[in-house]
Parts: sequence; structure tokens; C-alpha cells
Amino acid sequence: MVKRSRVCWAGLLVVLAAMALGGCADLRLYSSSLDEQGKKAQKAWTDVNLAELVQAERERSAALLKAEVAYLESQPLLSRDVKLYGLVVGEVEPEPAKQAPGLKARVAAGFKETAGDGTFYDGLVLARAREMRAKRQYQTGEDEFKRIGLEAPSCTDVLSGNSAEMGKDMPSPYNAIVKGGLALLKTACEASADSVPEKDKSDPEAVRKLFKCTNLAGAALSTCLKSMPRLQAELETLYAFVAAREAARSAHVNERNDVRVASATYKKMASSPEGKEAEPAPKQDAGCAADKAAAPAAAASAATSPASAASAVPAGPTRTKLAGAIERLKCAVAKLKGLDDKYTLKLLSEERLSAIDESLDALLSPKAAGAAGETGKDRAGRALQRLADTADAWATAKANTDEVLGRPLLAQQEVERLQQQALGRLIDMDGAEVELLRTRATLTEKQAEHYKKAIGALSGVSMGDGALEDMFLGSPPASANNKARVMEGVAHYGYAVGYLQGQYEGTKQRQRALVTARQLDLAENSLAQWDILIRTNVGLLADWAASGVKEETISRGVNALLLLWIGYGTNHQ
Repeated sequence: MVKRSRVCWAGLLVVLAAMALGGCADLRLYSSSLDEQGKKAQKAWTDVNLAELVQAERERSAALLKAEVAYLESQPLLSRDVKLYGLVVGEVEPEPAKQAPGLKARVAAGFKETAGDGTFYDGLVLARAREMRAKRQYQTGEDEFKRIGLEAPSCTDVLSGNSAEMGKDMPSPYNAIVKGGLALLKTACEASADSVPEKDKSDPEAVRKLFKCTNLAGAALSTCLKSMPRLQAELETLYAFVAAREAARSAHVNERNDVRVASATYKKMASSPEGKEAEPAPKQDAGCAADKAAAPAAAASAATSPASAASAVPAGPTRTKLAGAIERLKCAVAKLKGLDDKYTLKLLSEERLSAIDESLDALLSPKAAGAAGETGKDRAGRALQRLADTADAWATAKANTDEVLGRPLLAQQEVERLQQQALGRLIDMDGAEVELLRTRATLTEKQAEHYKKAIGALSGVSMGDGALEDMFLGSPPASANNKARVMEGVAHYGYAVGYLQGQYEGTKQRQRALVTARQLDLAENSLAQWDILIRTNVGLLADWAASGVKEETISRGVNALLLLWIGYGTNHQ
């Protein structure tokens, strides 16, 4: 009987051992070789510094640009010295047919090349004053939008009525502030009446009205610009670039502002008791079918995530303000789907990152403030339900904290930050190109100014096409006044053809270098995303290789069972 009992206990212990060591169907025994391979793979990828490759290329490009700019800035200075030497001593210069023989003729030729007959140059003073007054007025209206975190529409949209509906469906105080801002912008964007005194007149299009090539494009535009004086061509190019950039920015500014307001409202409702209050009245969000499909969506989503059910409550007295805010944010974001302009892409990336950050914060800080009875996991799910893209991540995770905190969501967080940085640099680079174009136009205008001053200094001074030294050393020598005026003319001429021309050529090269800078930014962003993808997968494989039941664990388990069996046998002899 005792022997039979021992056999039964032995069989039971074998079963218990199998259950303890088996655990579940996907049990895998630990492999030291796989673990070692995983660690080596992690180290090998960590040793690959992709950012260093791009940084090295940036440093090479910067060094090359510095040398190119220095060369281009120095060449006009050398050319100036040759020109002045020829003017003073009267020696023949290289390619004499391309140079007017005397100082007066050369100054006149320089002014004509930069400013033409002077009509456009003279008109700039009045037009620019009107334009600056309009810009100051526009900035006053723009500041109203900025103080509530919104973008101001362009003058084109204000005057065409495209922005007339902006703010009407926004909650208070946005609607009132937007209405006031639009009124200020309309005043700034309209040209003053003729009856307004000149010192008070404003017109944002005053300078553009002087242009000749504004309505042309392609080959016709290139031909037109080539026929213009350089100052006019530079300014027309600058204004065309700024107009194109502003048109791209303002194309979907209304929709982006709707997202910003909806996002701010959601954050307010999510962090205050007001979010749990019922909406005052049923509300159908204009242009969004979310409410119509909310009831079936709520039933389907509740099966997978308790947090998602709260974000799909149909509009009506039972829907909370927080649930309504989530639906309106989804609706606003949906209107931007499919757009590929950098301003919209940056905003969408910011919203995705905000949702991911909020979700991870809820999971990592479960005791943080939240609604009554709401767990950290509920808050995390609610945060990801804000946007369709991040809602998919939550559905995939199936409300499992470990999976959400596992690498995919953290990797997406890195990707979104990279995306924002890349788009931010792209927008900043457009701004840098605007400034370089503006600098080119400013330098050209300064050249015209110095040529004009040289013309004024030489006016009334009798001088032929011979060497200037004849005026100073000839017999009889020129008067002291004429000598001073000639020296002044030489100074203005030399400054225009030397220093200012050199700065102009250097600025052109810096603008050309932006092409390389843009390409490096794209390469850096691409490499960084590949780094995240590969690093995440290598890390997952390394973690998998390091897992499994180790031999010593099995040994300890078997030994424990044997000791139990020995103890049992000792006490049941």
C-alpha cells in the first residue's frame, strides 16, 4: 500500500514539475548563444553613428561655402583696384570695350545697370513708406491671433472673404478675439483712400504696383526679369517668393486654427471637472459625420478598450463635454487628412506627439490628476483616442500596458519629434532664403544709392575721358573744390563696384548653398528614422534572445521537487 502511495505521489510530482516548468505553450528555453548574439547586435548598431556621418558632411559643406564666399567677396575688390588704377593713370584695362572710358561714364553706366532710368528707384521711397505703415497695422491684427495661439490669415484671404467665416463656430473667447483681429486685418490690407494725407497713407501692395512682371510665369517671367534693371528684378523675385510662401501657408489656415482651438478645448476639458459635465444641448459638428456614426462605433470600441468607449458617445444630453471635445478634435483633424504642405504636416505631427506624450505620461505616472474613477490606463487610452492615427496604436495594444510601454509607441514618439524638427528646419530654411533675397535686393539698392551719390558729386565738374591724375597734376591743376568732389565720386564708385558687389556675390552663393543644406536635412531625417526603426527591432530581438527559462532555473525547480519527494519519503517510511 505504501509502495502504491509513493508511485502516486511520484506521478503527481512529475505532473507538477511539468506544469511549473511548462507554464504556457510558448515556453522557450534560454540560449546563451542567442543571448550573446543579441547583445553583439545591439552593440554593433550602437557603434554605428549615422548622425556623425551627416555632421561630417555639414562641416565639409560649411568649410567649402566659407572658402567660396571669401573668394567671391574678394574678386570685386581686386577688380575695383584695377578699375581705379586705370582711371587714375589712364592705362588700358583688359577688355576695354566693356568699360566706359571716364569716371562719369562708368558711374552713369553703373546706375543704369542697377536702377535703370531712376523712375523705379525714385518711386520706391514713397511706395515703401506706404507699405511699412500697412505692415505695422497688419502686425497689430496678427498679434491678436498670436495671443490665443492662432495663425492670422493673409491679406489675400481677408480681402477675398475666404477668412470671413473664421471664428464663428469657435467657443468663447476665441470667437470674439478672432472677429476683432479680422477687423484690424481688413483695415491694414486695404489701401488708403486718396483723401488721406500722404504721411498717413498705407498700402500693402504699394511696392508691388511698381512691378512689370508680376502676372507672368515661366519663360515669359524670366525674359521680363532679364530686361529689368537689377534692383527691380531682385525685388520682383523677392516679392514673388514671399507671395508663394504666404499662399502656401494661408491655404489651410482656417482648418489648422480649428484644430488648435479643438485641441486647446480638449486639454481644458481633460484637466478639469468641467469635462465630466453634460453638454448643454445636442450638437452636430458641422462638416463631420462623427456624431452620426458614434452609436455603433461606441458599441464596437467598448469591446476592445474601456477608454475608447468614452470617446464615442453620441451627441446629446448624455454626452460629456470631454467626449464632445474629443469628437470635435477628431473632426477638425480629419479635415486636414491628405494635405501635404509643411505647415499642416507639422501641426498634425505636433498633435500626434501630444497624444503620445499624454498617453505615456498617464501610464508612467498613474497617480497624476485625472477624472474620478479613471485609471492611468483609462487616461492613456483616452489620450490616444484623440486622433485616428494614435487610436490605431491603442487598438493594436488592446489596452495592455506592457505593450504600449514596449517600444513601438516610444519609437513613434521619437519619429514624431524628428518629423517636427525636420519640418521646422524646412520652414526656417524658407525664411532664410527670404532674408538672403532681401539682402541681395538691399545690397543692389545700396549700389544704386552710391552710384547716384557719385553722379551728384561729379555734377558740374568738367572732366574728360583722360586720366584723373591730369586733374591733380596737370597745368593748371583743378580747383580744390573740384578735386574734393572727384575724390568723393571715386569713393562712392569704388565702394559700389568693390565692397557692395562682393557682398552681393557672396550672398548669392549662400543662397545657392541652401540647396545642399536642404538635401542634408532630408538625408539626416531619413537616416534618423532608419536608426529608430533598426534600433527598435534590434532591441526587441535582443530582449527576446535574453529571455527563456535558464538551465539553473530548471535545476533549482527539479532539486526543489526532489527535496520535497525525499522529505515525503523520509516521513512516510
